[in-house]
Amino acid sequence: ALEALAAAIHAAGKMLVVDESFMPFLGPDWRAASALAILDKFPGSLVVINSWTKLWSCPGLRIGSMVADPALIKEMKKQQTPWSVNTAAQDFTVAACADVAYLEKTWSTLPDWKTRQEDLMRALAFTPNPRSPAWVPWVFVECHSPEAAAAANAAALAAGCPVRYCKSFGLPSCIRLGVRDPKFQDVLQDALLKDPVIAKGVAARGAAANGDAKH
Repeated sequence: ALEALAAAIHAAGKMLVVDESFMPFLGPDWRAASALAILDKFPGSLVVINSWTKLWSCPGLRIGSMVADPALIKEMKKQQTPWSVNTAAQDFTVAACADVAYLEKTWSTLPDWKTRQEDLMRALAFTPNPRSPAWVPWVFVECHSPEAAAAANAAALAAGCPVRYCKSFGLPSCIRLGVRDPKFQDVLQDALLKDPVIAKGVAARGAAANGDAKH
């Protein structure tokens, strides 16, 4: 992947900005697969950005980081809004950088939690993306109809477990779920099973499976 990225930078002949907000979820060796590993080879041509909201669940603090050639960083700082990162956000950032235990727990639990969430979606006659790696912290789900996706979105919101309705992405039959603690997965699953549109799809799949078994 890094070879392809290097080739893309050469081909473009311009600055390339790579968003690696989810890259740390990969595991302890995530830096080896990161664009950070080739940053020194492309001074002024490669910028790596990261939104801390994803890994550290801190949307209210609005923390992000950028790694690039020192000369570019110097120029960017001239454009930065004064006091754009408040004291609370700075303290959080310092503490997060030292919280190895949180990272290790994330890396150890995420694959199993994601597998469980995918199994629950299949039980609803939905189809999780089969090409999504186990370390990716969300589940992209094909609900097989816009009605089912809309029903899932409404039921999840009512249950206090909102999902990302992908209609605005041009994918009206899809939803995206963050990978959550199993106890919250169960709350969402219970709400979805009670929805009449989704329940009808589950029953139809069961009937089809019984028909196949008879043949």
